[in-house]
Amino acid sequence: EHPGVTYTVYDLVTDAGPDLIEAMMRDLGERFASGSLAPLPVRSWPLDRAREAFRFMSQAKHTGKLVLDVPAPLDPDGTVLITGGTGALGQVVAEHLVREWGVRHVLLASRRGPDAPGAHELVAHIAELGAEVTLVAADVSDPASVAELVGKTDPSHPLTGVVHAAGVLEDAVVTAQTREGLAKVWAAKAAAAVNLDAATRDMRLGLFVVFSSAAATLGSPGQANYAAANAYCDALMRHRRVRGLAGLSVGWGLWDSSDDRQSNEESDGTSGDATSGTTHGRPDGTTGGTSDGRPGGMAGGTSDGRPGGMTGGLTGTDIARMSRIGVKAMTKAHGLALLDAAHRHGHPHLVAADLNPRVLSGKPAAALPPLLRAFAGGRGSARPTAATAARQSTDWAGKLSALTAEEQHRTLLDLVRTHAAAVLGHAGTDAVRADAPFQDLGFDSLTAVELRNRLSAATGLRLPATFIFRHPTPSAIAEELRTQLCPVGADPSAPLFGELDKLETVIAGHTHDEDTRGRLVARLQSLLWRLDDTASGAGDTDGDAADSEDRDLESASDDELFELIDRELPS
Repeated sequence: EHPGVTYTVYDLVTDAGPDLIEAMMRDLGERFASGSLAPLPVRSWPLDRAREAFRFMSQAKHTGKLVLDVPAPLDPDGTVLITGGTGALGQVVAEHLVREWGVRHVLLASRRGPDAPGAHELVAHIAELGAEVTLVAADVSDPASVAELVGKTDPSHPLTGVVHAAGVLEDAVVTAQTREGLAKVWAAKAAAAVNLDAATRDMRLGLFVVFSSAAATLGSPGQANYAAANAYCDALMRHRRVRGLAGLSVGWGLWDSSDDRQSNEESDGTSGDATSGTTHGRPDGTTGGTSDGRPGGMAGGTSDGRPGGMTGGLTGTDIARMSRIGVKAMTKAHGLALLDAAHRHGHPHLVAADLNPRVLSGKPAAALPPLLRAFAGGRGSARPTAATAARQSTDWAGKLSALTAEEQHRTLLDLVRTHAAAVLGHAGTDAVRADAPFQDLGFDSLTAVELRNRLSAATGLRLPATFIFRHPTPSAIAEELRTQLCPVGADPSAPLFGELDKLETVIAGHTHDEDTRGRLVARLQSLLWRLDDTASGAGDTDGDAADSEDRDLESASDDELFELIDRELPS
């Protein structure tokens, strides 16, 4: 089958001898190192899918090696490095590895190290559990710092595991994203993962876990930079697995930090990653906030040093927003159980989030990320069509046209306050004062856009993304809506013609039989005659005129009726 290729069987040890074998191995090593030869691809299968793996192998469609992945327990004499180690999630993971995984040597790395708030208490607590803890200050976004960190590991307790739980946030809507914000987020998450991979790729690690975010898979408003950095980490872990190395990326959803032993967070830019994915507590629990200084996105701490990690830095507004999209906060115990399950599963990238099927089932499919649309049960589109928006605008114009200017303002103010309260997670509108600046009410760039979207959907108006910031109070918003819905000098008959437009649409959209069509024509003609009588001032106190109209229509032929309606209602 392959001319020029021969296969020879011989005893390598006896026939070749140690010198030739050494030369051959050295030559192969040099070829692999130079890239002229590449190792065969390795595809791993979790042990519980062994039957599927053998079935796939029997089809002879693969290239390389198929490997059954059996997670081995970590060597208790080895050391596990945890980045973001003094953040809320880093602390939780360190304690869990010691309690449940039998880890006896922990290296905690963070930017501030021993100077981080609560650092000494953390070391004492982990030591009480029976582990030796080393706490160091290191910038994991710097390759040299990571190489030095790994190189200083005690040789008697070599590095056997890495958990990358550091990260920062710089949330903002896409139009407000900056080069500096992207670089800051990328360095702490993606660049740090690359540095850790490079510094340990020649080590036989039993564990290499990146705490990623569900935002990378599901999306999260205001976190385009963060989602991109975590998506890179997801791909890096897949790449490690192809190279036969340990690698697991867990895309976290929202964690609930209410039962944490401690929720100290670093104010210098690193933290434990964990939170919501969608939108949310951070899908992986990092520090940071929106570009205007408030917590945003999934979960985590703030950039000004307030408690964070998991949900420590989230406001009620953040939690309410995530709840509306079906993301629930999972308890610490639930999150750690999912970490254990992800490690056992064997896949290089898994999303671990607690979703609310009841909320998701009430959403239209278009309102959800593609991966969650199977849960959708709501009908219709997430965004109103142009026709729907036009009808809504006309409806409001008609409703407001019968009110005084003061009543119009009050009606629209109630609308604005109701939606603002919903966005902020309030049960009522009492907390939303008419003259209070939105910034004082707790709005940031993300919630401002959400309020804009709600008002656009409610009124049918196309409002700009900066609408809320251009009109900084609920009262100012209400007045601007009144101006657009009831412009000065507007034709007072516009609502009437809007209703006629609706009638025409309804009639044109239905197929009528002859009987229905005849009765419809008669009703319309009767309406026209009455309108003519009203315009001419003709009285009809005894109903004779109406009776006469009905008799005329009853005696008219079909051709006369159609001719009449074509003449009176031209297309």
